Amino acid sequence: MSGAPKPLNPTASLHAYFGWRVRELRGDKPAVGIARHINKSVSLVSRIETAEVWPTVEVAAALDQALDAGGELIALQVLVERDREQSEQRSSALDRQLPGPWNEIGQGRDLGHDDADCVFMPVLLRDGRVEYMRVPRRAFLAMGGAGLAAALSHVAWDSATAADLDRLALALAAPDRVDMPIVGYFRTILACHRHADDQIGPQFLRVPVGAQFAIVMRFVAAADGEIRRELQRVGAEYAQFASWLALDAGDLAAAQRLWERARGLALDAGDQALIGYLFARKVTEIWHTKRNLAAARAAAEAAARPEYRKTPAVEAEAAVRAACVCALDGDLDGCRAQLDHAVASLARSDPTQEPAWIYWIEEGGIAHSAGRYLDWLGRPDLALPEIDRSLALLPSDRVRDRGEVLASRAAACAAGDLPEEAATAGEAALALVRQTGSARSLELLGTVDARLRRWSTTAAVRDFHERFVTARREVAQNAIAAP
Repeated sequence: MSGAPKPLNPTASLHAYFGWRVRELRGDKPAVGIARHINKSVSLVSRIETAEVWPTVEVAAALDQALDAGGELIALQVLVERDREQSEQRSSALDRQLPGPWNEIGQGRDLGHDDADCVFMPVLLRDGRVEYMRVPRRAFLAMGGAGLAAALSHVAWDSATAADLDRLALALAAPDRVDMPIVGYFRTILACHRHADDQIGPQFLRVPVGAQFAIVMRFVAAADGEIRRELQRVGAEYAQFASWLALDAGDLAAAQRLWERARGLALDAGDQALIGYLFARKVTEIWHTKRNLAAARAAAEAAARPEYRKTPAVEAEAAVRAACVCALDGDLDGCRAQLDHAVASLARSDPTQEPAWIYWIEEGGIAHSAGRYLDWLGRPDLALPEIDRSLALLPSDRVRDRGEVLASRAAACAAGDLPEEAATAGEAALALVRQTGSARSLELLGTVDARLRRWSTTAAVRDFHERFVTARREVAQNAIAAP
């Protein structure tokens, strides 16, 4: 007779987190079936789930395939193995090797880039330790180097006082001691991660953001009253951001799970504006994954409910998604009317009064959406001026967004019978996509490649196709190697 599963705290260590994720991914599927699928014993699967044995590369890969984890378990195993190898000497090694806040150190296993070609930056992990996020040196230098490092690490190393870190350490040891300054700490960390996403994309951020979310949820379980509600609100924002990262990386199953977590936490916290925003963001995901116009329309209508339109910027985002549905429905006039409404709403916005998670919506972003939708409507002549305006308004450090807008420009040029301009914009987009690992932008460039087939003998088009195939292979490899 089998007993209840052994309790496992996923925040205790990376090893425990790996076992917890296997158990969560398995769900109601019998362990015996998973064991048979990977040609291992039931006992081994059970002991991995309870963190009694260390997962090997072979077993992690087999479990990843059996549980349809999309490379997550493979990536986690690399981190677990590194943690195992370095657990005993980590403290002394850090004291010896880290005189500064973002020193470059040659530690860890390969995650798709050689250590000599990487910069390591500190991130607080779920059990309170400081770990290091690997960013390729080329991307680091291209994106402002020290500014990026400061954005990611200034909270843990520069701004946090000894009292702040002591408070955090005590709260990690006894979660019921969490207080409002800890809530503020996580809000600041999340703001840093959002800024980093603009510069480096999803492939290097998903594990650190997931780690921070796990810590927040640990505190949610222990807190009560107003602090619990604020932690739920922060947790909802973390889950929403993690869902976005998963979507941008092409991990649709994880994006859906995290979206549901975000909605549940937002409901618990009573954050009506965030609920509306979640429905708005769901519109394009529904269309791209399910091609279900009715479901996309329902999500857009939900986002536009009066109780969810709490601020002008949130209302502008809802109007942008309503414009998306109009475009999918072939309604040019309705699409343009909604976009005009979005611009007018944004003009009424006071950034100091808006929620932190709506930081990204701006005139250039609305112009980019207009260009995409007008392209869908078969009007590349109208789309290109909007896309070019978006590029002109886009800050130079927004690498991931610039890659997406350039991909949109390439698509509109291809639709407008401008093959050489399309190939030029497409190659510029590819260079940025290879830095950030944005699966959404790569998918759009796949549309560009398909549209350019009529001009396959043109030298510029042929060169773009070859580079696109190479970039698609590299991004796919990095999606497995780098969380």
